[in-house]
Amino acid sequence: MTDRKSLEAAKKLVRGGAAGAPPSAEVFVPEIRSNIKWVPSTDPVMDFRPEAAVLLIWRYGVPFKDLEGLHAWLATHEVSLANLCSNLTHNQVVYLGTYLHIDTGEPRYQTMWGLVNESVEQTELLPALQNSSQFFDLVKVLRGYWSRDANATDHRHGLARKYINLNTLQIDSAFWDVTYQSRHEQPVP
Repeated sequence: MTDRKSLEAAKKLVRGGAAGAPPSAEVFVPEIRSNIKWVPSTDPVMDFRPEAAVLLIWRYGVPFKDLEGLHAWLATHEVSLANLCSNLTHNQVVYLGTYLHIDTGEPRYQTMWGLVNESVEQTELLPALQNSSQFFDLVKVLRGYWSRDANATDHRHGLARKYINLNTLQIDSAFWDVTYQSRHEQPVP
């Protein structure tokens, strides 16, 4: 095609409306997030997983250069961490493990904790972290990986069938102190 023919073809498309729809505006409805959350129902519900009626889940990535250190640390300390957690919290809080996303892509992890209910975070987990330096230090190393990831997230999940009412968000967290101190924790070599 010559330049003249290309220009004529482009003019024809524009005149025919093929260049796109005329400018317009649509109503945009923003999503509003607030501190409202679900709270457990008082209706009796049979527990099928009582040690994990509430899950606390940390999601984070780990640089490839730090993978061997994390995996070696987990191989050495994960069982002790789980046993200490269960013993110190009177089996009200359990460490459920740290899981690697095993599909392709960058290494992403989930560390999961099971609670029999939300209140044991303050009544059992927080005192365990405050009163056992061994437990605190193990959690601090693990939470340090979470703290170093700018895209890390922290989630709470409850058995859906137990939550039907709304209430305000609980701001307290047993992991606050350990999170604050873990920001400066170095990866395990």
